[in-house]
Amino acid sequence: MNTFLNCNCINLSVRPLYILFAIALLSGAIFSADVNNCAMISSPGDYTLTADLDCTNIDLGGVYTSIFVSVSDVVFDCNGKTLARNASVAGMTFGITASSGDPSNPPKNITIKNCGMITNYTYGIYLYYTNESVVANNNISGNYIAIALEGSHNNSILNNNASLNTGGISAEDSNRSIMRGNELFGNTNGGILTQNSHNSSITYNEISGGDDFGIKLYGASGSVVSGNNVSSDKVGIVSETSRNNSIVGNNVRFNTEHGIYIKESNFTLVSENDASNNSQNPGANYYAGIKLEGSHNNTVHNNTVHHNNVGGDWSRNIDIQSSSQNNICLLYTSDAADEEDSVDLGGRRI
Repeated sequence: MNTFLNCNCINLSVRPLYILFAIALLSGAIFSADVNNCAMISSPGDYTLTADLDCTNIDLGGVYTSIFVSVSDVVFDCNGKTLARNASVAGMTFGITASSGDPSNPPKNITIKNCGMITNYTYGIYLYYTNESVVANNNISGNYIAIALEGSHNNSILNNNASLNTGGISAEDSNRSIMRGNELFGNTNGGILTQNSHNSSITYNEISGGDDFGIKLYGASGSVVSGNNVSSDKVGIVSETSRNNSIVGNNVRFNTEHGIYIKESNFTLVSENDASNNSQNPGANYYAGIKLEGSHNNTVHNNTVHHNNVGGDWSRNIDIQSSSQNNICLLYTSDAADEEDSVDLGGRRI
């Protein structure tokens, strides 16, 4: 998606609007307009959606979107309205797309907010090489990915409900993202994923009911995962092939496999988390409250872990495999089920 062309849509930058915008600039006012159909927004200003949309006719070179924002300094307020893919449009589709189409000239300062529902798209909201923007207070359900960032930096994803999608929130090659206060339920392939993205802040999200991970850092560094409630997923929080991240103060409970899984990741701080009551299924094995595998120079301290893997051959609260030079100090709540079976260190019971 490096070219954007053949736009068959309402263009909200036609000449009369340019004239109005010039007048607004001279007067110090902010240009504003109502939107009641699929639209290409290519002038700065405040735009308010005034009707539900089921059109997906803006052609971006063989893929289609309902709303396309191509310039900086835009507020797009869905005003509680619904965007839904037109069933006659096949292939990859987008609800709201923000991009200039030129990665060397990214737009910035775009706000997308208050969508009552975005549904039945490949991507609900898609920021493609778009910086310093905000996606807030939207309901996004029934899509492949609810919110996706690609090559986009310094963006904030705030207080959205992104539930019952295949994937919740995804950031790829996108640095310094803030993901805070989002609710993600029942996303089958994962709640929040950052891939090759650095210095992310993932805080105070509610994540549950998925079939894969709650939060995953993949190829990430310098990120903070804190204050999240992650439950009833397959694995609560994963750090894979990553380094220098902090996983602090999360409640990671009642997941079907590991609570916190540090895989091939170094210099990670895992502290003050509650990683208890994970892997409760009869016959489950090799799952733990906190597991380190192929990971080195990590610090794990002041975590509460108990009643993990109680359905397996033994309770397993911390499991350390093929890992070295880690600093482990456990704040452990003892109970009869866990007694003397709390730590598996490289296959040795201690």
